[in-house]
Formats: sequence, structure tokens, C-alpha cells
Amino acid sequence: MKTSTLALVAAAILLAALGCAPKPASPGVYAYRGGHWFNGQAFESRDVYVANGMFVAKPSSAPDSTIELSGKFVAFGIFPPTWGDVRFDRNVVMVVRDSADIAERWPLFMAGKPAFVKVFLLYSEEYKKRSNDSSYQYHRGMNPALVPEIVRRAHAAGLKVSAHIYTATDFRNAVNGGVDLVAHFPGTGYDEKLGPAAFKITEADAVAAAQHHVRV
Repeated sequence: MKTSTLALVAAAILLAALGCAPKPASPGVYAYRGGHWFNGQAFESRDVYVANGMFVAKPSSAPDSTIELSGKFVAFGIFPPTWGDVRFDRNVVMVVRDSADIAERWPLFMAGKPAFVKVFLLYSEEYKKRSNDSSYQYHRGMNPALVPEIVRRAHAAGLKVSAHIYTATDFRNAVNGGVDLVAHFPGTGYDEKLGPAAFKITEADAVAAAQHHVRV
């Protein structure tokens, strides 16, 4: 099955909602109530406690402060290796293959009240080659041709778009697609088969990013 990942890991996932909630001013017990927490397989509704900077199942004393998450979804930056699997579609990620998939999943994504959108462009110069080859299961991303449509919808909703990239071509496709932020420089997913040249951006790439006000 050909799959592309629109990682609206976004903020249906409040990236460590702790970072979005008031930070404890001093050691103590804090309750995070009303959130949906990712347990490695799915989101579950529960209250979470932090005591002296550590997560605890049950505090030994009453909370010193309570942070209301108001139905937000919370996950951390480390996911199981199958996080991009289609089994997580419409949950942790939104898997899109074409514009119709984007249109279908967008209302669901927006219902999670995201703070931003993140798209994954991995070795996009080989998108066609990798998309139907299971040996590239964790080394392929979404169809770069879909980025402009996602950006259009995100900007219309007042959301910024971040791109996770591996190669210089990914960088180029992200900038040309209109993203607001490139999450990191090419080279994170270095592949010896592609060689160093595939991970070096050109001066023209840098100029284009500056002209489009893309942050890196």
C-alpha cells in the first residue's frame, strides 16, 4: 500500500503539553487534568501528576496546583517505530495519498485544535521509487506535490507549517511548497547510497529560503 504521512503530530499533540502549560515555579505536586495522553498505542483520557519534577501514578499529597488541559491531546517527541503506520491514521498522524485524503482528514485534524502543522518530506527525490517499496517503510515521506495544498489550508486557518526534511531536495520542495519553517538542516537522515551531494543545499536554495522568509 502506498502511504504518505502528513504528520499533524501537530498539536493535536501538544508537544509535551507541559511546555504549553504554566511551568511550576518551585518543586511540588501538580495535576494535569482533562487531557488525552498517548500511551504508545492510542490516546487515553486520564489525569496525570508531577511531583518534584517527576511523573507519578499517584501523589502522596494533594496537588499544589492544577493545570486544565481542556480536552487537548498530549504526546512526547519519542514515538514507537510504527508511529507512521496506517494503523495510527486519524489518530497520531494523518496519512494522505492525494488531495482527497487531505480534504477528508482536515476537519478531523482541526477538531484537535492544533497549534501548528508538520509535514514529513523524506528523500522526496525518490518518492516514486520508495512509495511502493516496503523495504523503505521508515525511510520515505509524503508526496511533495501535496505540500502546497496543506500549506494553503493551514495558512487559511492561521496555522504555521513546519517541514521535517532529510535531503537538499526535501529542503527545496519544502521552500517551494510554501512552508514557514524547515525543522532542521539536510543531513539528519544521511544515506551513503545517495552520497554527500544529495545533502548539500546550493546558494540558490539559501536565497530562495530567505526570499520566502522560511526559518531554518
